[in-house]
Amino acid sequence: IWRTVQETPSQVTFPDGETMLAMRDRVVAAVADHDRQVQAAYGQHAAFLVVSHGDPIKAVVAHALGLPFDLFQRVVVDPGSVSVVHAGGERSFLCALNTLAGPVAAHVPTAPLTDATVGGTTGTDPIPVPEEEPR
Repeated sequence: IWRTVQETPSQVTFPDGETMLAMRDRVVAAVADHDRQVQAAYGQHAAFLVVSHGDPIKAVVAHALGLPFDLFQRVVVDPGSVSVVHAGGERSFLCALNTLAGPVAAHVPTAPLTDATVGGTTGTDPIPVPEEEPR
């Protein structure tokens, strides 16, 4: 079963257990439900911590990235590492993956993300235009 877990996890049903797809659906739904509850109670800028085994974390990360489930084993999540998913707006963003460095707060967006950062800006901040040098 190990090879199937690694190569085609969508085909895995554990003996006397759930399918890996059911695990993904359960975890993604639980995180989304908790996110709605936290936002309702504390506002859209609130963040929360989820602690779990590696495969459920990788399933949430893969879902946030829109990866097909059979590719989720390509995501690396070490024990004790931090991954940050921002689920606000029209789409999710992966803000940190498998990091062990620095405080967690450094990886949490301070405002809702709506567009990906391109060239050092989110597109919402004015792009500085250098003043012309005197001739």
